[in-house]
Amino acid sequence: MEKKIKMIINKFDENIIGEIIDLRIKYFKEAYDEFNIDDEIKVRKSLYNYLKKHIGVDCFIAIKIIDEMVISTAILNILTKAPNKRFPNGKYGEIYGVYTECTKRCNGYATNLIKELINFSKNYDLSFIELEASTDGLSVYSNCGFVKECNNYTPMKYYFN
Repeated sequence: MEKKIKMIINKFDENIIGEIIDLRIKYFKEAYDEFNIDDEIKVRKSLYNYLKKHIGVDCFIAIKIIDEMVISTAILNILTKAPNKRFPNGKYGEIYGVYTECTKRCNGYATNLIKELINFSKNYDLSFIELEASTDGLSVYSNCGFVKECNNYTPMKYYFN
């Protein structure tokens, strides 16, 4: 019988963090046509350092463990900006890094983790939570209550070399 655990990581734990990073790397290898060993080495180191500094401060990770292995993750960042009409207290959340092992998909794990993060975030007085949905994730996010945002703004980015 499978032993199932669901939790939110709010402190740095070397063992769990390694598994979370492994799952993120699997996602990157699936998502990006070109993700080579050099990319992996850089991302592993940067991700480790980021998580060590931010977990429990402004970064929280919901995980699903089955038989002592992390098989699904979702990350919530708490962000603060100058307040405005959209977020009068200046605080909002961003969910990203939603990923489930290929062999464990379509069991509702990602949906449950997102709902867990939504509940968890209520303690932080956020104005909203946002995310960017892939085509595969649209129905998952819609089922959790996320709606497509329509506004007069066009997302743009400036990239440094």
